[in-house]
Amino acid sequence: EVLDAGVNNHYCHIYSHTSVCSTWNAWRVQRTRILGLLADYQEIELKDDAILHIQRLADDIHASIPYMLGNKVKPGKMHDMDYVYPSIPGHSVPASHYHTAAAYGGLNLWVPMRAILDYRRYMRGDQILFTVEQFPRIMKLYDVRISQ
Repeated sequence: EVLDAGVNNHYCHIYSHTSVCSTWNAWRVQRTRILGLLADYQEIELKDDAILHIQRLADDIHASIPYMLGNKVKPGKMHDMDYVYPSIPGHSVPASHYHTAAAYGGLNLWVPMRAILDYRRYMRGDQILFTVEQFPRIMKLYDVRISQ
């Protein structure tokens, strides 16, 4: 079910708490910014390494999405435990995760996903597409509307 909702590269990360996931993603964004500068202004050898690392960081941000959103594709109640979140084999998802992930998991993904798009010139096409596809999903989950 989580795979159907949106997993890139067929793997995901699992964290001890949504705040840990958000901290890792903030770190990934800062690394991406530094590597983006290196890629923009360095010689070919360093540039190639920086680009590969930017792509790995984008993959890692994508790998955090299932932990934060689970199999949610439509709005629901914060106390609803019918959603599926990935977990470590043999362990259940903590009950608190159903509340914190539902309350602000997707909102905490907005900034890192937007930030990596600043470096889309160094991302693979599938990464750009996957990132862009997540914005309407998050908007739907949190009832974000563009008013006229």
